[in-house]
Amino acid sequence: LNTSTQLNTQDLLVLDMAKCGVCGELSRYRCPACGVRSCSVDCIRLHKVHSGCTGTRNPVAFRSISDFNDSALASDYHFLEQAQRVAESAGRRASDTGARGAPGNARRELAWQAGQRGTTLHLMPDGMVRARENQSRYDRASCRIRWTLELLFVQVGVRHLESPVGEHATLLDLLRDLLLGEQLPARAPSNDPPKEGLASECTHRASHCAGGKAATETDGAHSAEKGAGACQPRKRQRQESAAHKDALEPGLKALLRHKLRIYSRHGLDSLKLYLAVQPCRADRPRFELLPLDKPLSEVLRTKVIIEFPTLHVALPSEESDFPLVGS
Repeated sequence: LNTSTQLNTQDLLVLDMAKCGVCGELSRYRCPACGVRSCSVDCIRLHKVHSGCTGTRNPVAFRSISDFNDSALASDYHFLEQAQRVAESAGRRASDTGARGAPGNARRELAWQAGQRGTTLHLMPDGMVRARENQSRYDRASCRIRWTLELLFVQVGVRHLESPVGEHATLLDLLRDLLLGEQLPARAPSNDPPKEGLASECTHRASHCAGGKAATETDGAHSAEKGAGACQPRKRQRQESAAHKDALEPGLKALLRHKLRIYSRHGLDSLKLYLAVQPCRADRPRFELLPLDKPLSEVLRTKVIIEFPTLHVALPSEESDFPLVGS
């Protein structure tokens, strides 16, 4: 009798542990994150809603030696295997495309042209987020760089990417465009020609491109005529997309100006723009105060840039948050 009673008690305990934590029915599943049992998809959803559980096990959560068992060892082993598969898959994709994160010709030319202007431009691998956001390009037609600028308005928590910004524009022009709605100058002033070395380099490249175009014009006439029909739909699609973007831009700019109204109320003359000095320690950043009335090419001269400039827009009350170099 005692043996039978003991077995019955053990069976009841097993059945109780196997019950659904939501409705009390016999369970079929176990939550990977917290271990709560459930019997159906509906109970799983209710469990996530009521407990806030994600249902996904954290493979890197700390586990003490006393809690470490064979199940935890197998789970860690599977996690390492999955990480290895992801790394090998990424390597195969990079090998197929031949990229492996190397910058393209346009980005290398951008870095070289920035160096000619006294700016040290560091490019990140193509897969990095900052590299994908960077739309800075060198325009051979005008022999000028069109930058992507990142502006951080810390007071209101706004991060804005402005592109393209010509290197002849001043930071004051940029603030007028963002805060007051005045458009940036479309072209460089006539009294600000490019440097002699840069102009000769642009002329050489333009003549080289013109010669190559003349040499291949006859051979490519037939293929161009053949592919014109196929390119028309894509061209129309790009034009429609650009028109849609232009239609949305005034509304987006108005919304941005509304968020930044505290800066416009203080007046443009009272605002300060800072650029973080690179390289620097993460716990001790240092900044340079940038002039608002000089062209962007002069502002960025002797500066070190990672992909594109990051400008911190500060109110007069925030000046103490940006320690200058040498302080």
